[in-house]
Amino acid sequence: MSGGSSQPTGGAASDVEAIRDACLSKHIRVKYKSSLNGIKRWIVEELSKEDANTGRFFDEHDELVLTEFTL
Repeated sequence: MSGGSSQPTGGAASDVEAIRDACLSKHIRVKYKSSLNGIKRWIVEELSKEDANTGRFFDEHDELVLTEFTL
């Protein structure tokens, strides 16, 4: 075991992203983003009619907070 921190460094995070991007086709990334956009639209247009606290689903950049969908 190394004596260093277990937190990933910026370089390690970049490596992980590069590996992920290499494993996922552009088509899959486009479909995933489209699905997230559909979920955002549903939250704003439909769920907001029944739930006044839909802001919890979005971060400061209006991206979905995916942990809100887990138990």
